[in-house]
Amino acid sequence: MTGSATPRSPLLELDDLKMHFPIRKGAFRQVVGHVKAVDGVSLRVEDGETLGIVGESGCGKSTLARTVLRIYRPTGGEIRYRDRRGGTVDLAALSGPALKDIHRDLRMVFQDPQSSLNPRLPVIDIIGEVLSVNGIVKGRELEHRVADLMRSVGLRPEYMRRYPHAFSGGERQRI
Repeated sequence: MTGSATPRSPLLELDDLKMHFPIRKGAFRQVVGHVKAVDGVSLRVEDGETLGIVGESGCGKSTLARTVLRIYRPTGGEIRYRDRRGGTVDLAALSGPALKDIHRDLRMVFQDPQSSLNPRLPVIDIIGEVLSVNGIVKGRELEHRVADLMRSVGLRPEYMRRYPHAFSGGERQRI
């Protein structure tokens, strides 16, 4: 026995990912071409790594993220993700309940949190909704979990009953 550990699969790996949108024209809405919003993207993210996607407006950054999260069904390629059990799953091939289960683990942080946070709800309800809907916690435990989550991102838990407008832009992104 050599004592060497078995290497883990990457946390996320894209292989030749494509997202092409059809261009339709005419009375019968026939496909006359495609917009290649994402065309052949391959990348790999290991544990502990941070990946930034940068580029001009309209170059496909948001489309890439939406495709990885399976908001869009990719035109081609693979999206391999290591799930919470340590297994690898091709997100591009998932549908139905299996896709819903994966959405418990994956989220998108929007650049403009003001447009994605409900201004009529206090932070405890905004954060707690995801926990409650996914059956993670309920009842009294919900408040404790929201407090822990706020602490973990540098927010004061005693502010959980405040509304989004009471926070700075960076704080709203963490919410």
